[in-house]
Amino acid sequence: MKNSIVILCLVYLTSFCIKGFGQTTQLEKKLIIGTWISAENDLTLVFENDSICREYYAKQIQAKYLYKITPADSYCGRLSKVDKNDRLISFLELRNFATKEVTCYEINGVNKTTLSITEYMMPEPAVFRRKNISSGKKK
Repeated sequence: MKNSIVILCLVYLTSFCIKGFGQTTQLEKKLIIGTWISAENDLTLVFENDSICREYYAKQIQAKYLYKITPADSYCGRLSKVDKNDRLISFLELRNFATKEVTCYEINGVNKTTLSITEYMMPEPAVFRRKNISSGKKK
């Protein structure tokens, strides 16, 4: 009886961990959609539903990317040499449409107001604030 309880707990925890990553990336995919303004400079990232990201600097478009959020066992995870089994690590992968170059960012956190990402081989995270969308109604 004791062994079956232990096995049942392990199965439950394993399934939770596997589902946990899927839920994390799905939530990140939903939360990242929108317009993000850098807290440090005039950089703006616009993530759209169709996996397109546009980068603006001083309101001028700089680049267009195909983006995806990937787990630790992805290209970005292997490049960063993180534990490929770590379900808490996820990456933002940006593939430049013009150059086909891929840039990897570890996602430190994303919520309704803040996005924090760290580019591969860079020491400091980039922090963005979500741009509020006005309702268009005048008071």
